[in-house]
Amino acid sequence: MNYIAENTCVPRPTQEHNSPTQQGDELDRALSALDFLDPPIEREPWVKLLMAAHDAGISEDDARAWSERGENFDPSDFRSTWRSIKPGAITARTLFGAAIDAGWSASPSGSRATGAERALRDAEHAERRKQEAAKRVEREAEAAKRAARIWNEAGPADDDHPYLLRKHVPAYGLRIGRWERLDRETGEVHFIENALLIQIRDMGKKIHSLQAVFPSNDNVLGRDRDYLPGGAKQGHFFAIGQPRTIDGKKTIVIAEGYATSASIHQCTGYATIVAFDASNLEPVANVIRKRIPDAPLGHNRCPVT
Repeated sequence: MNYIAENTCVPRPTQEHNSPTQQGDELDRALSALDFLDPPIEREPWVKLLMAAHDAGISEDDARAWSERGENFDPSDFRSTWRSIKPGAITARTLFGAAIDAGWSASPSGSRATGAERALRDAEHAERRKQEAAKRVEREAEAAKRAARIWNEAGPADDDHPYLLRKHVPAYGLRIGRWERLDRETGEVHFIENALLIQIRDMGKKIHSLQAVFPSNDNVLGRDRDYLPGGAKQGHFFAIGQPRTIDGKKTIVIAEGYATSASIHQCTGYATIVAFDASNLEPVANVIRKRIPDAPLGHNRCPVT
C-alpha cells in the first residue's frame, strides 16, 4: 500500500483553541486512523507515519503497539526513532490522508466519543497490544530457528572477504553463507551468495538473529547488509575476544558495527562487543552490567559508567 503525502487536503482543527473534550475527540480520530493502517514494511513511510502520529498527540505506547503489528518491528529502532521526532516536520494531516486513501472513514463532524466509548477503545487497545506482543514472541522464535539453520549451513569465513579487505579487519568467528530474503509483494525468495554472517546472540550464546554483510551493494536488495526479518536485536550482540583484567577488573568495550569493534579489539586486545547500532548500545551495556557489575564499560562514542 502506498502511503504518505504531506500535502493531502485533510481538515485539521487548530488544537490550541480546542477544549479538552475536542482535543480528546481529535485523539480518538487519530487513533482510529492509525489503527486502520498496517505498518509499512519500508522504513521511510513508517517513520513518516510515526511523525504524523506524534503530531496528532498519539502516545508512545499506542504508537509502539501499532508498530509491533509489523513483521520487521525492531524495539530499539522504534524507541530511537520516536524519541528523535521533532515537532512540525510532518503533521497529523499525513496520518489522516494516508488512512482516507486506504479507505478509512472519519467520524461525522461534531460527533464525540463518550466516556464508555473511550473506555472500550482503551480496553481494545490494551488487548491488541497483548496480542501483538504474543505475535512478536512467535516471530522472534521463528527467526531464531531460521538464524540457527542459516548459521549451521554456513562455513567458516576467511579474512579475504571483500568487506573485511575494505575494512582491514579479520574474521573473528564469522561465517560465509547464502542469504535469503523474501519479497513480500511477489512472494519470490531472493538469494545472495558469499554473505558474511554475524551472530546476534544473548549472554547465554543463544542465537536470536543474524546480520549479513555482502561483498557490495550490487544485489537484489541494493544495499551491502541486512538483518534477518523478525529477529530480536535489542539487548543482543556479538562478542569478540575475552575480557582482559585491568586493575583487578574485567574491561569491555562496546561498539556499533563489526568493523569498528574488530579494529578496537585488534588495537587494544580488549573484549569488544558489537551492538550493531547506536540505539542498541545502552540496552547491551545494561545486559553486560547486570552480568558483570564491576566491569569498566566504554563504547566508541563516550564512556558508560
